[in-house]
Amino acid sequence: MGDQRILKTILNAALAFGLMAGGGYLMVRKKTDAPVVLRVCTWSNYLTPEAVSGFEAQTGIKVELSFISSNEELFAKLRAGATGFDIIQPSDYMTRQMVRLGMLRELDHARLMNLGNLSLDARNPSYDPGLKHVLPFSWGTTGLVINTKKVNIPAGEQPGWGLLFESPDPHHTSLLDDMREVFAAMLIWKGFSPNSGDHGQLSAAKDTIRSIREKILMFTSEPRQYLSRDELHISHSYSMDALQVAAARGDFRYFIPREGAVRWTDNFAIPSTAKHVAEAHRLLDYLLDGKVAAELATAGRFSTVNDAAKNWLPAEDRANPALYPDKETLGRLHYLEDIGDSLAVMNRMWAELKI
Repeated sequence: MGDQRILKTILNAALAFGLMAGGGYLMVRKKTDAPVVLRVCTWSNYLTPEAVSGFEAQTGIKVELSFISSNEELFAKLRAGATGFDIIQPSDYMTRQMVRLGMLRELDHARLMNLGNLSLDARNPSYDPGLKHVLPFSWGTTGLVINTKKVNIPAGEQPGWGLLFESPDPHHTSLLDDMREVFAAMLIWKGFSPNSGDHGQLSAAKDTIRSIREKILMFTSEPRQYLSRDELHISHSYSMDALQVAAARGDFRYFIPREGAVRWTDNFAIPSTAKHVAEAHRLLDYLLDGKVAAELATAGRFSTVNDAAKNWLPAEDRANPALYPDKETLGRLHYLEDIGDSLAVMNRMWAELKI
């Protein structure tokens, strides 16, 4: 009997241990099977809920979005130690700086089955030859969105930057809360290069910005809500935001100023600190799909660099000169470039302006 009791005790202990081990195994399986969450830092109104849910349903990977209002904000987040992002969206000139500082991971092109959908002129940008670190996704311009019921624009006239900087309605006027864009617009208006590093030219631009600062209503990189509530009638704006407002309200129109303007390209990239690299590549490849890219371009009102997407675009978008300007207008557009040590000078001037 004693031996039987001992054997029973041993068997019960083994069974208990097995259950515990099994429970531990189940707990490990449950933890391992939890969906990966990709953290994407992007501009607002780029990735629609439909696009995100489509990717999640297709892959089982969850997507968490956070938003930036300028490239400088994105750069500051990463430099301050924000290491939780798996995908970020720097513009062309910021890409140069991030690559130089080792902030971006090299892309694995073998994981990007849809890479061939990009147009030829998007595959070798000057800011990242060979697309080693970024994927161009969209492009547009920075100009003026105007409520034509509140501000008279003669038929056939192309407004210039003077309508912004010498606004006839300054208390309903806004500038972008974006240092490079504001300085670029002012420099173009003064007849200088938007990429000028000349300290005298930058100082002249700063003084003029200061002189109008107290007259305008606000600096904002999110003017849509104020425009829709008629709190703004003239706004310095990215084309995609302006065209979204114009699509909702027929009294708003977007203009590329006659003196010229900034042309930008927004790119997707994987930061060097990303934790989910394989999953990030899956999302990038999904965004390169022609139909997905077309749906996002149509919803976001931006120009696409995806040739496969163009077959899915509405005919009116393909013919829209605000989305796809003519050759003459393209000749007056400028990409922002890395201005080297002059960037620190501009940063100091911008801080003084915002005090």
